[in-house]
Amino acid sequence: MSATTAAAAAILLKAPRLPPPAAPEAVVVKFLHPGYDDGQNTLLQLSAADTNGGDSYGIHHETARIACAILANCRWDGYLSAERNGPPTAIPVDSLLTGTVYYFCLGRDEDPPYPVIPSFHEFVFPSTIPPSWMAAPIERSLVPTLAARDRTCRLSNHSQPLETAHIVPRLQSDWWRKNNMFAWTRQPGYAGNDCAHNTLLLRKDLRHLWDADQFVLVPKNATWVVHVLSPDVELLDSLHNLSTQPLIGICPEFLLARFAQAIIAKSIFFKHGYARRAANGETKKVSGGQFLRLYGHQTRTCTQNPTKRQRGLGNDDDDDGDDGDDDDDDDDDDDDGRERGRSRKRLRYSDHWQPHAKTICKNSLFH
Repeated sequence: MSATTAAAAAILLKAPRLPPPAAPEAVVVKFLHPGYDDGQNTLLQLSAADTNGGDSYGIHHETARIACAILANCRWDGYLSAERNGPPTAIPVDSLLTGTVYYFCLGRDEDPPYPVIPSFHEFVFPSTIPPSWMAAPIERSLVPTLAARDRTCRLSNHSQPLETAHIVPRLQSDWWRKNNMFAWTRQPGYAGNDCAHNTLLLRKDLRHLWDADQFVLVPKNATWVVHVLSPDVELLDSLHNLSTQPLIGICPEFLLARFAQAIIAKSIFFKHGYARRAANGETKKVSGGQFLRLYGHQTRTCTQNPTKRQRGLGNDDDDDGDDGDDDDDDDDDDDDGRERGRSRKRLRYSDHWQPHAKTICKNSLFH
């Protein structure tokens, strides 16, 4: 074979993937309740993972403010201050908060200290949502099916492998009904949380991360972006502040509800062990022990188990909301008692399940 022929037949091979670039761990920003003593008043801790493109790191002001407002029972009039009951910070809403401690204050608090939402089950969806959550565009759609509407993953733009991701999880169907969330769909009649307005397509590994509340979708600068809640530096590097593909046919109210679920679950306010005022339909004082007895079980299975499989796009039978007990589990054996191959019996959701999906397929993100 001539040298020319050999050169023409050569196959170009790709080099092995390099590890992601090393990145320092993000600084944690604390958001405090001004009505309690310091050291006992942490509402929320978030990573200072936002940047202005230079050397400054912090957190998007409006994202942090809305997170705290949700915990304060959707007090959209609340503001962040560097001082206890001080003036509002002068930082513009779409700029960086670069401090490490802020108080969430209410401009008008008739009965301090203001109560805090103890669990998502007690969260009453508000009648209005913040203007910033209405400013980011979402296209309307008349396409009847999710696959035809989204076509690709709304984050990576990949076309496979895709799965249906619920915004308000299927396990929250009772909360959906109790809060009349179907009314936001602008559809006549009742719509359950399986409706197209509450679903979007995500690549399989990203859907697992979504179900484990490793990230949320929020508006920044009137653009829908990924906001990573996990401190994992690899996820922060690959996903944080990634602009989404165009969001079509979903409701911003549902994205706010999902954000609320994730933020309430992250709050450590009731875990200090001290008595607190809880907003749960009626305001009352709750001790740390009472919180665990009343609400502890409600924070364990808010989203679907991230290890649970879907059988394929458009088939949600294995999605969340199924407790794993199938009526036909006892039919796994033939009449003579021999096992018919792999058992179909599924594991129940664990009451002590911990989100671990950040370890699933991380190395495949956007490769």
